[in-house]
Amino acid sequence: METTLLEIPVAEELRDEAAEICEELGISLPAAIQLFLKRLVLVKGIPFPMKMPKRDYKAEQAVQAARKLSEEAARNGTANMTMEEIDAEIAIVRAERYARAKRAEAELNNRTNKT
Repeated sequence: METTLLEIPVAEELRDEAAEICEELGISLPAAIQLFLKRLVLVKGIPFPMKMPKRDYKAEQAVQAARKLSEEAARNGTANMTMEEIDAEIAIVRAERYARAKRAEAELNNRTNKT
């Protein structure tokens, strides 16, 4: 098969990085480009998936969680509370929980002492 010279402008850094990878694979950069072209012809298209990279899953999850919390805060009427108000409400709930636990403990002790 007759050959021809293919000249394409490529960023030097890209060329160097690609050549380094090819060397690690044990092939030359021109051989890798030939492989790409042969595969392009064989499949009659780009020989790898052409799609946008997936979003960062963790970042997307964090954004969704923040939105959900914001919506819940708006529904509960707590969206505009200050940190002091939130802390005060938490303290009240904890005090109530502590009081219930003490009452339950006392009731259990009373039942145990009666038997």
